[in-house]
Amino acid sequence: MPLRNVFIRKKKVIAINTIRRHSMHIGISLFASDKGKSGISQYMINLLKAFEEVDQQNTYTLFLAEEDQHVFQFTGDRFQKVITSNFANKPSVNILWHQTVFAYHLLKHKFDVVFMPAANRRLSICTTSPTVGTIHDLCQFRIGQKYDPYRMFYVQKILPMLAKRLSHIVTPSHCSKDDVVTFYGIPEDRISAVHNGIDHSKYFKRDKVGSLSILNAKYHIQPGYILYLSRLEHPGKNHVRLIEAFSQLKKSGMLKQKLVLVGAPWNGHEKIYEAVKRMDLEKDVIFPGFVEGNDLPHFVSGADLFIYPSLFEGFGIPVIEAMASGIPVACSNTSSLPEIVEDAALLFDPLDCNDIAEKIIAAINDEATRSMLMEKGLEQAKRYTWQAAAKKILTLLEVAGGGKNSQMRDKEKKTPPTSFVETYGDTAPPSKGGD
Repeated sequence: MPLRNVFIRKKKVIAINTIRRHSMHIGISLFASDKGKSGISQYMINLLKAFEEVDQQNTYTLFLAEEDQHVFQFTGDRFQKVITSNFANKPSVNILWHQTVFAYHLLKHKFDVVFMPAANRRLSICTTSPTVGTIHDLCQFRIGQKYDPYRMFYVQKILPMLAKRLSHIVTPSHCSKDDVVTFYGIPEDRISAVHNGIDHSKYFKRDKVGSLSILNAKYHIQPGYILYLSRLEHPGKNHVRLIEAFSQLKKSGMLKQKLVLVGAPWNGHEKIYEAVKRMDLEKDVIFPGFVEGNDLPHFVSGADLFIYPSLFEGFGIPVIEAMASGIPVACSNTSSLPEIVEDAALLFDPLDCNDIAEKIIAAINDEATRSMLMEKGLEQAKRYTWQAAAKKILTLLEVAGGGKNSQMRDKEKKTPPTSFVETYGDTAPPSKGGD
């Protein structure tokens, strides 16, 4: 298993821990999944599916709450589940659960390696097994009043201390990697940027008429709309400024499309509804609510424009899903988004309503711009697959798993270890393919 792109942008030779060529027992915490209604939950779901597809060797023990079983439906012999009560799934209780009950399971099972796919939300102080965690973003350091004071204390003070105990950290972008270095003070060579993927079997260039027919029958959505797919969270997802820009265009008569805001209500969603009412846009802004996975591709395929004005993203999966569907994209010029979209989207300042409005009109009315965005978007989306992400993360898990438990198993099997040494130049992050 190659170690290309395991550690990046370090101008020195990095000696990687010895890798044992045997099956591993991997423990995975699937808490903080938001019942399947957030980007982090989609990360967990799709990465596990990719593990199942590309990994025929290792066994997995998945920890999750009873109410989340429908989200993670893995029935193969290599996937075992430890189910907790729904009470343990409550955020404050679950934080304590990871320091107590989960720690007990780590001691009991003696996993070769533990994977925490929501390490920016849940970590355990117990690191008896090597532990790799994914930190999706550190938006709490970038967006004021992101959460209530108690949660802000937890994510800004407690999680950084726990993250420093991780064997290795995965981030979905170089932007998030840089933030972990800056705000957590963790050395760069302990962090690997591994770009997320998308499900290309769901998101592809569909028949627009067919998608619109499905939407009309089920949601009464008519042709001619701009789509924003995100949980309804204020201020982080920046719906209010988007609505202000949309209102500006509607009042000037420059825009005929409606605005469709797909997503579950989240922190501060009341302010989004209030903005629509204040600007007298109840007939022009549509809230379908949380939409199940099978219908989402039709919402994307039926749109005239996909817009993503979020203030901060660790990756931005919906942007790539829209590109793969052949839909023009306009998005914020902040955080990871320029890294992810490159030149395949129109970028705007998410704090500037005039700039948002200007890019909307360019993407809607300028046929040359639309054609360029669709063509480049389709090519850009091909670079992001969950299979590629899964292989890279499995490599990192195998590297981290070269510890005490693996040594005992190797001694029993008398399997000689393989040592890897990789050299990386001090260069900018690769612009193609993600790592």
